[in-house]
Amino acid sequence: MRFKKLLVIHIIIWIFYFGGIGYYIDVFWYGEAENKNMYWLHWSASRFGDMAFSYFLVEIIFQKFFSTKKYIWFGIALIAFSLFHYTYDTWVWNWFSLDYVWTAADPDQRSDIIGNVIQITMISVIFYSGRNWEHSYFLRKKLEDELAQTELKFLKSQMSPHFLFNVFNNIYSLSLDENPKTHKAIGQLKSIMNYIQIFESKEEITLAEEKYHLQHYIDLNRLRHTAKVRLKSSFENPELKIEPMILLPFFENAFKHGKTGENDDIRAIIKERGGVVNFEISNEINPNKRKDSVSGVGLENIKKRLPYLYSDFLMEVIQDEEKYKVKMRLNLGKKIKL
Repeated sequence: MRFKKLLVIHIIIWIFYFGGIGYYIDVFWYGEAENKNMYWLHWSASRFGDMAFSYFLVEIIFQKFFSTKKYIWFGIALIAFSLFHYTYDTWVWNWFSLDYVWTAADPDQRSDIIGNVIQITMISVIFYSGRNWEHSYFLRKKLEDELAQTELKFLKSQMSPHFLFNVFNNIYSLSLDENPKTHKAIGQLKSIMNYIQIFESKEEITLAEEKYHLQHYIDLNRLRHTAKVRLKSSFENPELKIEPMILLPFFENAFKHGKTGENDDIRAIIKERGGVVNFEISNEINPNKRKDSVSGVGLENIKKRLPYLYSDFLMEVIQDEEKYKVKMRLNLGKKIKL
């Protein structure tokens, strides 16, 4: 891809070069030439010679001396090469006659040749600058991607212990109450651990699988809490892949900080149309539940992870004294590949 971009730039510049020179200069001298075949030999030596000079400047003089910060040697090499280019042009422009080597036929020709040497040097500067700018751009992009990968890995490593802490805390609370459902909660750990393994292995899962794991997590929490949890879903394509551990922390937050009594509700809906997922969850806030040291980690984690995962997303948190609601929109087709 990088080579193709550079090739296009070179082709465009040479089209302008050959087109401009050809229209304003070469057409005139072609009409003046007595020997047309000799003219084409002269034309080829001049124009393709300029191309060779430009690439020699880029690949040898700029790369070997300027790029390595050998500025004195670069200046010496550039002057020497310009003098050689000038000498070559006096020979070619005068129909390969040795009588005008270096001296040129007249002052006007001398000025034109100097202008041509400067012109080719400027084209070489453009080629060199373009290649180095692109190299710098892709190097910076690579470093940014590596930084994003590192940050994403850190966020994911932060998420698993946080999630497990809350799961085990629920099971521990059941055991303290000598709840007969404790053994059932321990049995459901297999599904939870499988979900964490998928999350840590960087695998995406289908929407249908995501709903399956969400339901398992809801069932686990309902062993301890008696709130009515209403999870509705509608998928146009249930096989579409989604990043795991994006939706679940909102349910975790609802159980941990919301009202979870018999008369309380947690309502959630997941819809997918045309590859776009719309998710909404709401619950009533329980002011009596105190926050611990890991409170809010999951939600903050999602806010930080989303920009690394999807280029098209929207997350809105609506909160007042009594109710907490989250709305999220994810375009699954805009997954970022790091």
